[in-house]
Amino acid sequence: MTEAVLSGDIGGTHIRLAVVDTAGNIIRLIKVKIERSTGRSNLTKQLISSAQELIQWASTKNIKILGVGIGIAGKIDPSEGKVIFSPNLPEANGKNISKIVSEYTKCPVFIDNDANVFGRGEAWRGEGSKVRSWLGITLGTGVGGCIILNNKLWQGDKNIGFVGEIGHMTIYPDGFRCACGKRGCLEAYASEGGLLRRIAHDNLYSSSGRIKSAKLLYLKALEGDPVAVKLFEDFGRALGIAIANGFTLLGVRHAIIGGGVSQAWEVFKQSMFDAAYSNCSMLSSDQIFIVKSKLGDEAAILGAAKLVLDSI
Repeated sequence: MTEAVLSGDIGGTHIRLAVVDTAGNIIRLIKVKIERSTGRSNLTKQLISSAQELIQWASTKNIKILGVGIGIAGKIDPSEGKVIFSPNLPEANGKNISKIVSEYTKCPVFIDNDANVFGRGEAWRGEGSKVRSWLGITLGTGVGGCIILNNKLWQGDKNIGFVGEIGHMTIYPDGFRCACGKRGCLEAYASEGGLLRRIAHDNLYSSSGRIKSAKLLYLKALEGDPVAVKLFEDFGRALGIAIANGFTLLGVRHAIIGGGVSQAWEVFKQSMFDAAYSNCSMLSSDQIFIVKSKLGDEAAILGAAKLVLDSI
């Protein structure tokens, strides 16, 4: 019998669940769009339904599921298995996801912030395995962050519920409003949600040409559309400032960028590097290393699997 874990990544718009063996091979993966039209409880219902589907499938393939690991965007209490606060997943606020999922799957369930599981995945099988200390940033509906110091995920103060939340670092005081309620956060500039809110607020595209995703905006930037180019320049500049501040604070010089919106790398990387170089007074440009994750969407899935393996 093959031993494996169920590994999940819950972002602002989708649930991704996979069966991952103990060597880090993804055996099967499913992706489900989060439905919010019929009530706030859809997230947990969809999560449970997807988990049960994969567990049933695994049983037909003689695969034993050892446990479930889930990365969730937001402020998390891993010890309690609870979501404290998630700006982009308000329907999860206050819910004990570990207990809910465990009741239906009959497996031990472990949860953590989605950026932390990204960090575990990168440190296990990705670019993070090549360096001892680094700053991780995930670009998606929001912006997440993690900190790896001497090959260990920095957990912050016990029971505080957050660490490495670079997305809510203030870049521009009194800047654009963020989903968290503050103004000028990195997330307000360098995330899909931030980009779309800016477009809607400033009515940058007519209703007939409304941009509904970062991918569409990226394609426009590749075509040379001046509005899209400017938005991604602002995106990269804010990201570079945040990375420079992170390097200065932590005394590290490596950053790994992941998440779905990192696929727009080509249109924001130059302004990101320029801003990092000009705002990091403690390091010269040749001492700054910022790379895009090569694992792509697999980083968080592998990290959630590693969370289970480390926990049991």
